[in-house]
Amino acid sequence: MPQRVIVVGAGAAGLMAAGRAAEQGAATLLVEATQQLGTKLSLAGGGRGNVAADLDVEACLAHYSPAGLFLRNSLSRWGVPQLRQFLARIGVPTKVDGQQRVYPVSERALDLVEALVAYAKSQGVELLTGWRCSQVLVERERVRGVRAADGRALEGDAVILATGGVTYPQTGSRGDGLHMAQLMGHTVSEPRPGLVSLEVSDARVAGLAGVSLPWVILRATRRDGSVAETSGPLLFTHRGVSGPAALDLSVRIARDLGEGEIVAEMDIRPSLATDVETHVAEQRGRQGARSVRNVIGGLMPRRLAMALLEGCDVDPNTQVAQLGTPELDALVRRLRAWPLCITGTGPLRSAMVTVGGVSTSEVNPRTMASRRSEGLYLCGELLDVAGGTGGFNLLMAFSTGWVAGESAARAVGRR
Repeated sequence: MPQRVIVVGAGAAGLMAAGRAAEQGAATLLVEATQQLGTKLSLAGGGRGNVAADLDVEACLAHYSPAGLFLRNSLSRWGVPQLRQFLARIGVPTKVDGQQRVYPVSERALDLVEALVAYAKSQGVELLTGWRCSQVLVERERVRGVRAADGRALEGDAVILATGGVTYPQTGSRGDGLHMAQLMGHTVSEPRPGLVSLEVSDARVAGLAGVSLPWVILRATRRDGSVAETSGPLLFTHRGVSGPAALDLSVRIARDLGEGEIVAEMDIRPSLATDVETHVAEQRGRQGARSVRNVIGGLMPRRLAMALLEGCDVDPNTQVAQLGTPELDALVRRLRAWPLCITGTGPLRSAMVTVGGVSTSEVNPRTMASRRSEGLYLCGELLDVAGGTGGFNLLMAFSTGWVAGESAARAVGRR
């Protein structure tokens, strides 16, 4: 039979890998466990298809954890500019919004799926759905194909695992690829939920459910002593905090939370239009009879103001003229560093991305080839790299998929 590449998983990474391998001249077979292609991709950006952030390579790398530098080579070769050019070529022109997020002009994630499937088919990729792979076959220390859960086998000269993580299991992400990689000798770190809400033990936080802030800074000290910092909008929930700042932090501290609670600090001053110290000083001179409750409550949601004052042991009915310097200093410190005792995250089933996966030290960053098994390639969310909100996980999937597809095709062609 002709030498061919088998791609396992028809998500963003798998569709890209299969299309690129075929475009490079390899006979390519794409197998998918479900009956649908690109199911999770169709949900990207709330269905609007946020595929990347319009940033250079170094700026993008800062949004990945824990091993973001692994992506430097792939993003340098096939990053945001190349992705946008490629999408335009296959009929999905893109645009950039005010937050530097890249979307299809149509703002339809389904357009991405349809275009990628059409691209793969146009290059001659053979598609096989409803075929759940359970094992990569090896003969004489080299990949020889894959086997399905029901015992059926397919022969191939290279296998690309692009099965994703364990989030959104209804889309087919069941962790099959992680199990197969382990069977091949790869180290797989425990999957944990990322891009998910954070649970906080402070009872006052529950009383703030529904309060949103346009911009905060969150800082948390990891167990290795390094500081994880994120910024963005934040929403208080009945169980803790959500919104982009919290979701991004969840990716960076997911492993640490597996060992117990973490105390983070929230700086809410960036979300205030007026500097609190300056405003209070002005009010002392102009309207000293006003209560602290009204002065602070005029700068932020009233429920938030009351929670802040309670934490500083300041009587909200105190006249602002009577507010002493120590009390004001305590309030300002609270604004700059409100402690949040993070006890956990939402469940894996509600997470947008998996934190954990195949160790990047066992994958060649230039080719996505396994360092454990000749002929095996790994890409996308299967790898132990996760990005923050804003399209970084899809960018990684497309970039590593492109590299894996090209590398596998070249390897097969040299045989």
